[in-house]
Amino acid sequence: MIAYAEDLADLTAEQLDAACKEARRTSEFMPVSAAIRAAHEKMRTTGTVFLGPPLLAYTEEEEAKYCERCRPDGWVVTNGHAMRCDHRKKQ
Repeated sequence: MIAYAEDLADLTAEQLDAACKEARRTSEFMPVSAAIRAAHEKMRTTGTVFLGPPLLAYTEEEEAKYCERCRPDGWVVTNGHAMRCDHRKKQ
């Protein structure tokens, strides 16, 4: 375990998690630190990025409740802060 920690210490937790998942998915045996690093480099150079869980799917009726600015969920980001839109359509 110490060797893994030393070999992969420069990766962030998110990078390490994604690289480990990719290495486990593509390795025939338990991946060594070199395989994990190779998986990270492959993901970095190909532009593969973990984007998190898929976005929610909203119905047309749900989206119709809100203005163009706050569609699809009624929230906007202003100056880095999420807030309810004041332009929501009246129901």
